[in-house]
Formats: sequence, C-alpha cells, structure tokens
Amino acid sequence: MVTGADICGFQGNASESLCARWVELGAFYPLSRNRNTWASSPQELYAFGPTSVVTIAAQRWLGVRYALLPYLYTLLLHSHITGEPMMRPLFYDFSDDSTTWAIDHQFLLGDALLVCPVLEDGTDLSVYIPEAKWYNLLSGSALNVYGDFYDTGIPLDYILVLVRGGYIVPRHAPALTVEATRLKPFDIIVAMAPANLSGEVATSYGTMILDDGVSLPPPSATGSPQLPSCTTTMQASKRSDLSWKVHSSCSCQLGYALPPSTPALQRVVIYGYGGASSDAYFNLTIKVTVSAPTTGPERLGASPQVYYIHTNFYEATYDRFTIESLSLPVGASWALEWTDGSGQPFDNGGDSDGWVAPVAVVLSLLGLVLALLVVRYAGRKGWCMGCRWGRAATPLANSSAGGSTSYSAAAGASSTAAAKTGPESREQSSLLTAHVDSSYL
Repeated sequence: MVTGADICGFQGNASESLCARWVELGAFYPLSRNRNTWASSPQELYAFGPTSVVTIAAQRWLGVRYALLPYLYTLLLHSHITGEPMMRPLFYDFSDDSTTWAIDHQFLLGDALLVCPVLEDGTDLSVYIPEAKWYNLLSGSALNVYGDFYDTGIPLDYILVLVRGGYIVPRHAPALTVEATRLKPFDIIVAMAPANLSGEVATSYGTMILDDGVSLPPPSATGSPQLPSCTTTMQASKRSDLSWKVHSSCSCQLGYALPPSTPALQRVVIYGYGGASSDAYFNLTIKVTVSAPTTGPERLGASPQVYYIHTNFYEATYDRFTIESLSLPVGASWALEWTDGSGQPFDNGGDSDGWVAPVAVVLSLLGLVLALLVVRYAGRKGWCMGCRWGRAATPLANSSAGGSTSYSAAAGASSTAAAKTGPESREQSSLLTAHVDSSYL
C-alpha cells in the first residue's frame, strides 16, 4: 500500500518548526506530498523563505529521498508482488519483542531502515531501538543500543534514520527530478551485521530492481505479478582472516534487457567496517572481477575482466570504509575482493611510525619552491630567455595568456564544484557526530 499523510497538514496551520519536522518525516512516506485547503496559510516548502528551517530541511531530506529512489522503487515492486507493506510497524519484523507491540511513533521502511521522527515541538527524542545492529543512515556511525530505549536531542533540521546491519541499501546521486536522478551513478551502503555465532563471517544482503520506469507487462504476462525488469542481488562478507568480498549478480524477467544508458555502480560504502584505529588506513589493493552482462548480445562469448584498484579510504571516527572511482555494470556479475592483513596502509614502504612519507612530501615541496625561485631569478637577469617572468609580454604571449586565463577560470570553476562534492564537503551535526557527504543531501 502506498500511503502518506499530507505534509504539514491538510487543514489548519502548522507552526514553522512542526512543519519542518513533518517535512523530514514525509521524506520517508511511501507517498510524499504537501497540500492543504484554500482557507489555510500557504505551506509550500518555499513559502517560509530561503533561510527557513523548513526550506533547509526540505532541501536536505528530499535530497535523501531522491538518493534512496532505487531502494524505494525496489520496495514498491516487492510490495506489488508479495503484498508486504513498504511502511511497517516495528512488530512486523520484531514480533517476539513485546515492547514493539504498542509503538506507533516509529516505523520501518522496508527491512533496512528505521525512521524515528520528532512529533512535538522541541528537540527531545525518546525512541525504542529493537535488538539488531543499527547505523546512522548519513554518517555510518554505529548506535550501540540493543533492545532498549534511546534518549537524545535532535536538531530542528534533522531526523533520526537508522540503517539495519545485515542489509545493503542501493542509492543514486540525487538530482532535481526522478528522470534526472535515474541517470545518475549508483552506489550502495553496506551495513555489516555482527559476525555469526562461530565468529567466522559477517554478512550483508540486498536487492535492487531495475527497469525503464514506464513499460507495462506484455499481453502474454497478463495476470502475472512480475514486470519486465532485472533484479540485482548483492552480498558482502567479512571472514575472520580479514578477507572481504562484495559481489553482485543480475537476472532479468520477461525478456527485459537493461538499456545501454543504465548508469554504473560508482561507489561502495561499508558501515561497521571494523578497521584500523587511524584514518591513514587507505589505498588497499582491491581485486575487481566483472563477468559478462546477463542481458543483451554482449553476454555471448565474453570472458571475465580482472583488474586492481587502490581508490579507497577508511574513516576511523565513523568506522566507515569507502571504495570510489568504480564503474561496475549493474547488469553484470561483479566482485570486489581484498584482505586487510595487519590493518596498515597499503604499501607504506616499511614506514612503521608513519613519518617518512610526510617528511618526504615536505622536502619535495621545499625543493620545488627553491627551483621556481632560481628560475624566476634567472629570468629577471636575462639568463634564461624562456623564463622572462615579470617583463612585458609580446603580443603572441599576451594572446596565449588570455586564452590560458580563460581556460584556468573554467578549470577553477570545475575544481571548485568538484571540491564541493568531494570527501571534504561535509556537514556536522550533533546527532551521532554525523559526517555527511553533501552530494547526498
């Protein structure tokens, strides 16, 4: 069932603070819409002004909703096939816990997400955390509360949303429309469950259903709950010897084939990694294996591709490991494999104390500065005709400089834009010291 109350209310006037809370909650409704009667005050999300907490909350959490579209779309089709609701009470999954039976102010969104809204004025929140491993959706920080109530303060522009250990949540980089978002690269959140009873392996699972978003079943499939689509099944495992494997396979129904324009999987983010105690833990050697696509003519006669990457880093504060710069086809089988070993940085050259590399970098920079000063001095003295810094440029040089300036300005704008969406573009929140990638807000 697709359901959701009218955000900020249909009749009457919601206060600005409660409207902000409702926007945060409504971003996780299966049906998310804002409307009210003519007799009520305007409550469109822009009506409160660009600096209003309503606008700020809407920009952040509707961005999160659009990032979660692959997960929500998968839940919708699963609900269509099985009848399971997207939006579930806690006792739906935790029926053995009698405390969950009477809880009506929190809900599960599918199996993986637990939504805990603030429903009254203020920042105080008291919620029940069922017996499972839970992580903050945005930061990946673990919430070490099991089968107990949790009291905390939530900033006015935030909502507590937790992802359940043992599940993999697919995402897109969000855009302004669904159509535009569907063209953005995929990534996945891998929320690790605790190791099994033998302590040998910790695992996570997830699925993602892919189609063109518009096609209906062919006449031959009338009466079948299936739609022409492909299902990607993902799994992650960590063994006691610190070897990791994240892999995926894809199968399609009713003759469907993914179009060539289907975006690739670009990033894998692991919550609860259990890595080293330093952020210097990065650049591990990761083996990538990509098999032939499961649909389309490319699937015939193609052999697996095997290569290695080192674009990864670990953030100890959040126990979060990120693998970047991937380009994995979601319509093919693929696998990422690596071993942590001693938990030290990859190929640190025996630098056990971690000081050799920084000192080498500083000395290299000092040498470069000295070389530039020598070249500049030589140019001013006329010893080097190609090093005439600070002198009047010839017309040809002036023309080149003009083109160069224009190009540099464009490159600078691109660099600035890239910096704003890179690992350094983060926001802080008092909620579990949330470390948030701005491209997913």
